[in-house]
Amino acid sequence: MKAIAGSQAPGFTARLVPWDELPEERKEPSRVQARQVGEMLAAIGCLMVPASGPALSFAFTGHEVQQLARLEHERRIAEQEAGERENRTGQDGRADPGLVPWEQLPDQVRTRYAEAVRRIPAMLARVGFQVVRDARSARDGPGEADFTTGDWDNLQQAMMASGVLVALAEGAVDAEEIFALIKKLREASITHPRRFIRELTAASAFSTGLAAGTRYADYEGPALEVIRSATAIVARQAPAELPGFRAFLAEIAAAVADANHEGGFFGLGARRRHGTEAAAVAAVTRAAGLEDTE
Repeated sequence: MKAIAGSQAPGFTARLVPWDELPEERKEPSRVQARQVGEMLAAIGCLMVPASGPALSFAFTGHEVQQLARLEHERRIAEQEAGERENRTGQDGRADPGLVPWEQLPDQVRTRYAEAVRRIPAMLARVGFQVVRDARSARDGPGEADFTTGDWDNLQQAMMASGVLVALAEGAVDAEEIFALIKKLREASITHPRRFIRELTAASAFSTGLAAGTRYADYEGPALEVIRSATAIVARQAPAELPGFRAFLAEIAAAVADANHEGGFFGLGARRRHGTEAAAVAAVTRAAGLEDTE
């Protein structure tokens, strides 16, 4: 087991050492800090849990970064006021610029806090933990109960269609592409900042609906139509979620297109996005109502 020791940014530690090598006087502060990280995550509807299986990618939203940065700064001030730090002034006698109200902090200090917050998921991953969103407390938008069964099925079909269409672009769907599609949906069900996307992906049965011998030309029309239909449903039922839903469909398509880009043994066998895949990604992007960026 490793513990945190030393500091690189205000209020956050950066160096990890084996627990047995940590001086006794630093063990309790490390326990306190671990509890505080969990409390801060809970304040934004997240949890710190033991990792199981491959690590899931996680990133805080910009708003969450600012929330956590401010919380950590306020925690440091509270510690100072409680007498846990003894030196309120620098050697020149001036007040420590890091212990003023958040609004008065220099920009470079706020930036250091934000950078430290963004490192939290990676720091926790190094000691066997991961950050997940707590579905019990995060009610930040519509969910399955706000849609009819038929509409909800349509939305799920659109997600699968966005990936499968790209996978078919080269003539056949391979295992790496399907794995990339499923991985994208699985990660979103845990880490996506919007409840709507989390519930939608969590309910996915990962069914491609492909029949033997299905070709791109056969699949393209129905796939793009279901994507257009799904975006229309979201625009009607949950307009605030439309930008995020459109972007997520495009992200699915891109993840499948790039599934083989970093593959191979030590990079051998990896290949760049094929032209037909790029065209399929562009088709999904347009059907979702986004500008073509290809």
